[in-house]
Amino acid sequence: MSDRYDQLVEGFQKGLIDMKDLLEGLPDDVDPHDVGYEAARAALAPVAWARAVGDRMQTAEATDLLGVTRQALQKRVQKHTLIGLPGKQTTHFPVWQFDRSRRQVRPAAERVLQIFRASGEFDPYMIAAWMVAPCEELGQAAPAGLLEDEGRVEEVFKLARAVAKRWAQ
Repeated sequence: MSDRYDQLVEGFQKGLIDMKDLLEGLPDDVDPHDVGYEAARAALAPVAWARAVGDRMQTAEATDLLGVTRQALQKRVQKHTLIGLPGKQTTHFPVWQFDRSRRQVRPAAERVLQIFRASGEFDPYMIAAWMVAPCEELGQAAPAGLLEDEGRVEEVFKLARAVAKRWAQ
């Protein structure tokens, strides 16, 4: 395996040694193997989510791009007009939402979020992951890749309505 794997295992083992008193306190009905497996999943969950939701920018970059304050950005997240995924001491914003050349949120991205918001089903992680996943209904294109394609953006909206309806059931 890779050097990174070895480093991860070494760090995990050191952590277990440093917390040996907690390990000895595990109840008898708890399987240590299961605990270790879940610990590995939890440790790598942020990496899995990063893969699932695509490229992201942090709060500072998003405020700079849009020329707004952190508070204004957070207000948009709270109103579900922008997806912000909580991170350690920052919020991650999937980049497909932004038109960098115009320094604004893509109107088509706002429309997709409006569709999900109207359905009553607004899970930012699920929406972000759906937007970057290849969709059979779109010829294996990801919805995010079609937001600026005037000939196909209506397909994205139609599919978003169907997906939002399915998720809301």
